[in-house]
Amino acid sequence: MKKAILILLSITLVISFLLVPSSTTQASIWPNPVVTPLSGDTEFTVRLLDPIRLNFGLAKTGSGLVVPAGFPLGEKQFGGKAVTIKGLEGGKASLCFSFPTYRYGWNGNIYQWKESAWSLFPSTLIEGKEGSAATVCTTIDSDGTYALIISYNSTQVKSSLPECGEDFEIFPILEVVDNDDDTVETAAVIGAVLNASYPVGTNISYSVFNISPSGILTGALHQTGKVYPSDGLPDNFSIVYFLKEEDIPEAWEFFIPPEYILVTFHYIDGWVNANYTVRITTPNCYKDFSSEELLESGV
Repeated sequence: MKKAILILLSITLVISFLLVPSSTTQASIWPNPVVTPLSGDTEFTVRLLDPIRLNFGLAKTGSGLVVPAGFPLGEKQFGGKAVTIKGLEGGKASLCFSFPTYRYGWNGNIYQWKESAWSLFPSTLIEGKEGSAATVCTTIDSDGTYALIISYNSTQVKSSLPECGEDFEIFPILEVVDNDDDTVETAAVIGAVLNASYPVGTNISYSVFNISPSGILTGALHQTGKVYPSDGLPDNFSIVYFLKEEDIPEAWEFFIPPEYILVTFHYIDGWVNANYTVRITTPNCYKDFSSEELLESGV
């Protein structure tokens, strides 16, 4: 954590490496899936579980990120918890997954584990209104394990907010994570300092989209954090942590970054010409930074 502290104290970085590499889409708090009986048998069991606790259908990236098996490594991730249904005989039920990252450039569908593969299950996406999360729903009539499996699209992400001024900057607080595999590079996006003043508790988020080649960045590509008291910083600066409050240690010396704040860069074909867009969103404006702009910043 010493590297992160040094970056914070010097405040010399620009957004540039805010997204040095990644590892988990559980970046924001995902509401639990909801199962609602529709007809027939209403006596069945529903078990919600973290996908990493499944004993099937899993693969690992070079950085150790658990992802769905059967897809090009790094292109798909789990969105929230998986659901196992037992005892649904002769009945139907509605199964809905919250999709909080849909507005940040993700695509997603419900899949069912069948024998030895994740099989696409017919589902419908309902876009959220007035800032609420999107939802992906389907109707099921049989037992099984279901999961929301997501990936990035390459379209521009729309925002209802105006763009921030040209002088808007953000200084990332990063912790580089050592990797045993030289085909990936991983960093923890712990927090950031903004050259703007926001009240304590204000939500600030970042998201990465328009990623090319696909799968070159994985993990915490979208996160929301809260502004914390900025003792020691100028009055016109704010500090935000993307850590959950219970994960912010009193002392940083032996801090081990949790998986949900890791971003991993994969040295796959095309990595030399990799490009992506980073968006910072505040309550009243947003600002996009292209990978070209980040490289030109010299960091």
